[in-house]
Amino acid sequence: MNKEFTLQQVILLKKGLEQLIKKEFSAATAYKISKIFKKINEENEAIEETRINLIKKYSENEGNEEDKVLKVAKDKESDFFAEFANFLQEKIELTFTPIKMSELKNISITTELMLVLEEIIIDDISDGDM
Repeated sequence: MNKEFTLQQVILLKKGLEQLIKKEFSAATAYKISKIFKKINEENEAIEETRINLIKKYSENEGNEEDKVLKVAKDKESDFFAEFANFLQEKIELTFTPIKMSELKNISITTELMLVLEEIIIDDISDGDM
């Protein structure tokens, strides 16, 4: 399946998948979830790298290179947050095999987690099977 996500959705998906990967699944389902997690994690690493570069762009230049703590300059905070928020609205397309609802049938999952993960789950269960 090919699906478009904003970078903000990718960040949320990673947090949701971090909870899901702690659950026990069949080997096939665990493998599918791990492949999705790896793709999402790779994108999150790129997002984090961009965030750090933006912090550097808007940072105060104090101290030497070894002791320097990256911090956005107070007078540049609104510019940083505006650019980062705009960046998080960028869209990417991911190709993955969706998780079937039937593969989650035997685990407990919170509504909050389901809301986060619903974009990568397909409902293959009729109402009578629940």
